[in-house]
Amino acid sequence: MHKLNWMADYKEKEIADIYNIFQKILVSKAYPCTKGKFQIPISIEPFLIQEEEYRKLQEKIKIFFNAVKKVVDEYYINPILQQIISIHPSEAKLIELAQNQNMSGIIRLDMFYSDQPKIIEINSDFPDGFFMHDVTYQEISGYIKEYKGIKMSEKHSALFNELLLSQGVSKDQFIFIAYENERTFIDEFILCRDSLREHGWLNVEVGFFSDLECEANDIYIKGRKVDVIRRGAELSKVRKIASFTDFFCNTSNSELKMINNFKMRLFGHKAILAILYSKQFQYLFTNEEVEVIRELLPETLDLNKETVDFALSKKDKWVLKPADLTEGQEIIFGNTKTQSEWNESIKHCVYKDSKKWVLQEKITIPSAMFTVFNKEKGLASQIKKHDFCPHIVLAGNDTYFGNILVRFSEQDILNVMQGGGITYAYPYVN
Repeated sequence: MHKLNWMADYKEKEIADIYNIFQKILVSKAYPCTKGKFQIPISIEPFLIQEEEYRKLQEKIKIFFNAVKKVVDEYYINPILQQIISIHPSEAKLIELAQNQNMSGIIRLDMFYSDQPKIIEINSDFPDGFFMHDVTYQEISGYIKEYKGIKMSEKHSALFNELLLSQGVSKDQFIFIAYENERTFIDEFILCRDSLREHGWLNVEVGFFSDLECEANDIYIKGRKVDVIRRGAELSKVRKIASFTDFFCNTSNSELKMINNFKMRLFGHKAILAILYSKQFQYLFTNEEVEVIRELLPETLDLNKETVDFALSKKDKWVLKPADLTEGQEIIFGNTKTQSEWNESIKHCVYKDSKKWVLQEKITIPSAMFTVFNKEKGLASQIKKHDFCPHIVLAGNDTYFGNILVRFSEQDILNVMQGGGITYAYPYVN
């Protein structure tokens, strides 16, 4: 994978003019509500990855996901896994209700693509920005059309259409896109609604989870029965709504469909990665799955009393992470701490903290030169670290790959909510 710095020989004013036009177009297409008020830094110089190289990675990711599905299925019958995958009781109750549902929904893999691609995290609860990335990805592609070998990923709007069809959703059913009351940035949901309507799903509305009502085991919004909910918030946020868990437990026997369903919440728990890597649970997987796990996953351990001594002895090797709900917070890099500080952190997590933690092998983070522009700061070029985050849709027995998000930052934690920016990677043929 390499960066396509197609503006390297352009003058500053030329680059500024290009970015000004790009941002105006993006505001009109990707920000129907906020009009670009909360725009993040975007580089219109994307990455390229050889199509054959990416195709091989896709096949390995499919095998990797087969292994993850086995862990999720085992969770429902194995008390040991239930202890390792520690979930809030109200969420666990909802996840239990989804046991017999298939694992279908939107996923974003967070990876580092240096010498070899490595999976750091699975985002499967509510990967935000799915439709906004669709717009931005398409707009950036217009600047690189002269590179004839570029292969565009399928549009996210089309993939979401396939996802609904795979779940047996008919075009006349009512789809409600629901989000939490505190959220002000709702452009994603308006884009989702408009896209669905363009694809023939005419009965689509957007609103608050808290406005839903339960009657006779069915869910209604303003007197209208809801057939499908597109969940526009993490389960950890919506469970805080009064009586939310009881509300959905009462509808467990209805035909209500949810995208992403509650079972997908398990798919992205970091403890899953520790279970995948552990020899204790290798009996769940085929030899091929074990081989792919070892290739794609950095060493990941459940931090507990049995692994504490191992963690203490090799601080520079490890990154310490909460097993759940971090959003880039509370992550500790062993190589940035003294031995005394590291020892204190590890012992606190094992013996005093109520939440679960994992240790993950520190991976080399690649870097590249990024040029971004905004009206306040002007043009800025700087070497920054970046990741590799393919969007993936599980639709029944099919797996579809959407566009590849690339986040960049000066920090080791690449989070756009903490000052990072984005671009994309495009497959190409030489």
